[in-house]
Amino acid sequence: MNYGLEQFAQPIHTVDQYRMMIGDGVSTFASRALLDDKQHLQPKLLEIMKRRYREVFLNRVFVYDGIYRVIEELFRASIKLAVLTNKDDDVAKTIVDHFFGKGTFWPIVGVTGDNCVKPEPEQTLQIISSMGLDRQDFLFVGDSPVDIQTAASAGMPSVGAAWGFRGRKALEDARADYIIDDPLEILNLIT
Repeated sequence: MNYGLEQFAQPIHTVDQYRMMIGDGVSTFASRALLDDKQHLQPKLLEIMKRRYREVFLNRVFVYDGIYRVIEELFRASIKLAVLTNKDDDVAKTIVDHFFGKGTFWPIVGVTGDNCVKPEPEQTLQIISSMGLDRQDFLFVGDSPVDIQTAASAGMPSVGAAWGFRGRKALEDARADYIIDDPLEILNLIT
């Protein structure tokens, strides 16, 4: 986003500031990054930011400690795993497949332009339907208030990942059903 803002000689932001801006989709993110009197730049900023993001989106990306082990244990136990994100659909699939391999998660659902973004429940409900399961058969694990709101709007239990980008307090304020400090705790919730 800073790359795009610099193209318009607009003020840039720190990583901590961006943590409070993201979560509601990239269009909202672009609006939040701009000053109030510069909102007319949002469409062009979004275009530039997305183009740049596609060039660098795997740079400096990592998987949190403990996640590989949890995914391996869940996959071995034949627990179905899905991804819902406000990232663009093709980018989401590339990231997930890159780090976890094709077929580990299905479906992987991102934004395609014609679908709703979190916290709207439509995509979550479609995932539930496609997997042939009931809402209560799911745990919606996420690290932001938007994830907790998404789970609530879809009528499923939410798990707040306190190690994520927003932290425990934000998840408490969002009223997550469970808040965990270590990915391995997911295994305890399932059993």
